Amino acid sequence: MNRSSNSMMYRTNGTAALKPQAYSFTVHDGMRRECSKAPERETLTFLQKLECALIIALVVAALGFVLHFVDARAASRFEESLSAYPTTTITVHTGDSLWEIAEDHAPAGMDTATAIRWIEQTNGLDSALIMAGQLLIVPAC
Repeated sequence: MNRSSNSMMYRTNGTAALKPQAYSFTVHDGMRRECSKAPERETLTFLQKLECALIIALVVAALGFVLHFVDARAASRFEESLSAYPTTTITVHTGDSLWEIAEDHAPAGMDTATAIRWIEQTNGLDSALIMAGQLLIVPAC
């Protein structure tokens, strides 16, 4: 019965001890035979490395392109949903927060974070900072 095996052999002296050496051998009747150095691994040429880098760059660029359009379509759907809800105008009172207002006025099926975005976009707000006495357009419940 013949079996082939690959093994890593290590030198024990000098700096070569840090580099593993690959050897292959055949086992016949439980005895090891034909110990020889395994062929060296081929290294990539500069052009092959450049080709791999270009392929990776193209894949990343294509992925970014696709994600940009998916995000643009999601934003478009969100803007369409702004006009789908009836609205009402409220006055902000002392102590009110945009989160509380969004919780109170979010339509069924809309989470609070989405309602905040809806209110911010509809009212042209740059942040969640609101002031007492301010008028806000919110979804009508």
